[in-house]
Amino acid sequence: MAVCRLRLLFVVGTLAVLTTPAAAQPPVDLSTGWSTVAQRARVEAQSAKVEPTALVFGGDREFPPYEYLDESGTPQGFNVELIRALAREAGVAIEIRLGTRDERVAAFESGQTDVMFLSYSDERAARYQLLDQTWTLSQVIMMRPGLPHDPRGLDDLWGVRVAVDHGSINHRLLAALPEARRPALQVVATRGDAVRAFERGEVDGVAGNHLTLRILMGPSWCGSRSPTPIA
Repeated sequence: MAVCRLRLLFVVGTLAVLTTPAAAQPPVDLSTGWSTVAQRARVEAQSAKVEPTALVFGGDREFPPYEYLDESGTPQGFNVELIRALAREAGVAIEIRLGTRDERVAAFESGQTDVMFLSYSDERAARYQLLDQTWTLSQVIMMRPGLPHDPRGLDDLWGVRVAVDHGSINHRLLAALPEARRPALQVVATRGDAVRAFERGEVDGVAGNHLTLRILMGPSWCGSRSPTPIA
């Protein structure tokens, strides 16, 4: 028997729920919206005469401190704890699946995942109903010290070699810059790959979330100069 699923999207920076096209859905309060969604999932399951199933949260396994797998493979992070708390409050079960970002987005788009946290973009805002803001994120480029050119922001990156993970909000932001302002991008598969390219000296800087880079870079962070803000 087919199981009825309600698909959701939580956006980091702005928290959003996907039920119908966003144009017809005004933003709602996070707690109220989550409770409404949970209740709707129960009603739809009852209407379909099936047992309610756990909502599936899909997250990034390499995005500390927001969502990640620890050394034992256990999901951890701010987003993981928030989604667990919301599920407890609403009285619904939640299943947490962390993997690569591309895997999790593909699972969401195919209906295998119900809930995700993603960075805000106008495209996502146009597609999904917005619930509420969760975190305000700082996106930066960590630069190697001693460069002949000292970038100060998005308007000052031409000629700089920057590693960035494919499909990320930073990749989209930097790739969209006019050619005269765009850095030389080394696009890699994951955040970890971008950090390793920086550590091997293949690039001048690495783009990413400020807190995430601090954690992933470890001692390399101390050898970098002050971060260049990009968003």
